Amino acid sequence: IISFGRHPEATARLLAVHSTVVGSQVTAKIGKQQYTYAIPHLGQHMALNSLAALAIIRATGEDVATAAANLGRVPQVEHRLQVEKLACQSGFFYLVDDSYNANPTSMRSAIDTVTEMREGTNARIIAVLGEMWGLEDQSARFHQELGHHLIEKEVDRVICFGEEMAALYAILPEALRGGYGVFYLDVMDAILDAIGPNDIVLVKGSGHIDEIGEVLIPKIRRFAAQGRADA
Repeated sequence: IISFGRHPEATARLLAVHSTVVGSQVTAKIGKQQYTYAIPHLGQHMALNSLAALAIIRATGEDVATAAANLGRVPQVEHRLQVEKLACQSGFFYLVDDSYNANPTSMRSAIDTVTEMREGTNARIIAVLGEMWGLEDQSARFHQELGHHLIEKEVDRVICFGEEMAALYAILPEALRGGYGVFYLDVMDAILDAIGPNDIVLVKGSGHIDEIGEVLIPKIRRFAAQGRADA
């Protein structure tokens, strides 16, 4: 049996992971040997995925150190905590596209990841969030809990859209409120107006891949490339 995870007896054990604007630094114990390596992906789940790969490498008798170094060349996955450094007036900002989908757990995880990215910098975090679908009669509670998590993590500005997001937006302090609308187009101007140099802009929503991934994200990219008027 080959195992991976955080358990002390796992074949490949995750010891530490730290996310930055260029990816994650991972420390792991594979067998009896400890390794530290970089991956161009964000999130603890991606660090765990890398452990699974290295556990297989070890089991086949290949060189684990070489494989760990080569993990830094694995491309990012589109719309899954995908990071881009984009130019803006007076500098640049980081766009974190996690628009593939969203639920309470993945929302909290994405927020935790971008707040970790901010550590040791003067960056602001702007969270652009679409509503979470499929929560039925618990929707208001889950959205409000997410709002409390945003406050706890000291996110700088929250811009959100979707009818279910109204419950979240209502509990935010005025200083965090960057804009709310039923549709993403309702907050497009607010998003572009909010972005400034050094910002980390997280974009995430549930079931909105066509709207966020194919329309909103390209608009933000055009804003970076051409300026506010042409976005």
